[in-house]
Amino acid sequence: MRFILGVLVVVFATVFLAEHSDAIGCMAKLCASNPKSVPRGCPDKDGTCGTFKGKRCDRSMPEAIDFECDEGSVIYAPFDGEMTYYMPYAGEKDKECADRGVRIEGTGIWQGYYALIHTMIPDTFGGTVKAGDRIGINGRSECILPEGQQGATPYVRMEVFKEGVAIDFLEQINNSPGDDPEDSTRAPMVYSPISGSAFGRFRLTMSQKGNYDGCNNDGIFIVGSGSWIDFEARIYNVRFREDLALGRSINVEAGQHIANRLVCEDGTDSIFLEIRHKGIPVNVTNLLTGPRCGMPKFD
Repeated sequence: MRFILGVLVVVFATVFLAEHSDAIGCMAKLCASNPKSVPRGCPDKDGTCGTFKGKRCDRSMPEAIDFECDEGSVIYAPFDGEMTYYMPYAGEKDKECADRGVRIEGTGIWQGYYALIHTMIPDTFGGTVKAGDRIGINGRSECILPEGQQGATPYVRMEVFKEGVAIDFLEQINNSPGDDPEDSTRAPMVYSPISGSAFGRFRLTMSQKGNYDGCNNDGIFIVGSGSWIDFEARIYNVRFREDLALGRSINVEAGQHIANRLVCEDGTDSIFLEIRHKGIPVNVTNLLTGPRCGMPKFD
């Protein structure tokens, strides 16, 4: 009997790497007063930038993002992990007001990532946190700003590292689900679960007249390559991206945006994923949900 794994598209979209990005999915909002996670302006009122590698007041261009955040506003954990206390200025006396923050070592699907968040006043000095948990409030950072630039938009700084390398994570935190009132009607993006060759769309059923009818009668077929050789993936209830040369085989990478979930009047809010290894259906639940990131056993 064919094994089909039903996967909610929100979970599916969270697990895999996003196209042109080093992070693997949507993060929770960081600051309560900035639900859309908007970076500090570029230029800001003081002429500096809060973007990734944007020029700051000390002329440095850190691999970090400064998010608008009112003083005293609640700060949330961006993803699941283990939190510890962090002092970004290592005890420098003249920067004491800003020398507070946290480090979150990612767990589950965020294994291999960590985040540094400052300046903020943590609620606790450490422990296990879940995405969206309150972890503290935004602090003050006037002592690190030159005179005349202390009127800049208040902010909280966040850095994210993947295997020790700083990454630009704005797409993952700026597009968190639920922040936009239009999210309920927008077709969610779907990412490739494996690397390989995509053969565009395929239809599941055909009418008695030989027509492929029905709004949700659409899917994608991918033949694995590289580390995914001998695997096949079929994704149901999705429409292939029209700009990806529909009608011929194209190479796709795991995590690449390849489709959008179908939005039909009587359709489901889920997509369905079927993975086969050498033609045999395999259970990939652990790969998707993250408790064990290893290949399934082929019994």
